[in-house]
Amino acid sequence: MTVSSCYLAEPIDFARHTGTQAKVQEVVGQLSDLGLTVFRPATAWASGPRTDHTSQHVLRLNKEALLSSSIVVAILPNDIRTIGVPMELAWATESGIPAVVITETYNSAMLNGNPLIVTVDRIDMLPWAINQARHRADEWSDRDQRQAIQVFTEAEAAGKVGRTGRELRYRSPALGVDPMLQRAHASDVGFDLFTTEDTSIQPGGFEFIPCGVEIEFPDDVFGWVVARSSTMERWGLTISPGVIDSGYRGELGVPAYRVPGWPWNSDLTSSSPAYESQYRIPAGTRLAQLVLLHNTSRDFISTNVDELQAGDRGARGFGSTGLGAGLREDMA
Repeated sequence: MTVSSCYLAEPIDFARHTGTQAKVQEVVGQLSDLGLTVFRPATAWASGPRTDHTSQHVLRLNKEALLSSSIVVAILPNDIRTIGVPMELAWATESGIPAVVITETYNSAMLNGNPLIVTVDRIDMLPWAINQARHRADEWSDRDQRQAIQVFTEAEAAGKVGRTGRELRYRSPALGVDPMLQRAHASDVGFDLFTTEDTSIQPGGFEFIPCGVEIEFPDDVFGWVVARSSTMERWGLTISPGVIDSGYRGELGVPAYRVPGWPWNSDLTSSSPAYESQYRIPAGTRLAQLVLLHNTSRDFISTNVDELQAGDRGARGFGSTGLGAGLREDMA
């Protein structure tokens, strides 16, 4: 998607006499430098008689401005109460509009678990964050499917009820966030795995990131932990696939390697205050998925024999099918 217009959500009612205006002006300057047209509800109704903040007319116009914007940038300070900003983020999510949230809060499951929200703690990370948000919106290109939070019944949210009615039992120890095992859509192959702690991985670095769930697989099923489709693009991470045997009862984790050269579109240098922050993977991030597969190996026993039956390939192995007849004879 092309990002051309921005709705700036900021604390208003409880922030009139705080020192937030300098921070807001810095954000506005960054957005303008990126070529974005910025709509600020805080200044949209500044002229004329004092605005009635309970006016449904003003509320409707603000929402129309938000819904016509390409992206929402929200300022959520820890020390200032705000009612409007969470509501504006909800409007954006319901309409499939990506959002960047500037906040010092790292452990919010509501923010980190929302696939349309990118959180940063530095204003100078806005260019990178907006680029990430643009990619997230591209994943939700069909407006009818761009539902960042899908309503499930309790059983569906826990991934317990499928077409066969079979149950996948899991346990989530108290590790700071709720790493609910879930599928975004009923037809999805994989159950999303959520990280449970903030993790920093430098390019070329490797970490095993815990996911906070222990699973009781049925005897005829095993698990396969693989990357989500957005893991490389969004985070620059490759996930080493792992087989989880049906008898395993320990906590699942994600073996993650960050490729050199990431982030792809960042101008940050090692001297920038935000340089280290860009490598942080917040708790509650969906990095991998668990795919369930039928265990056919359990139906077989291994038998040592003196001779194997002939096959049509013989001993010709990898790549031999694409060779010419002369080369195949040379390899025989």
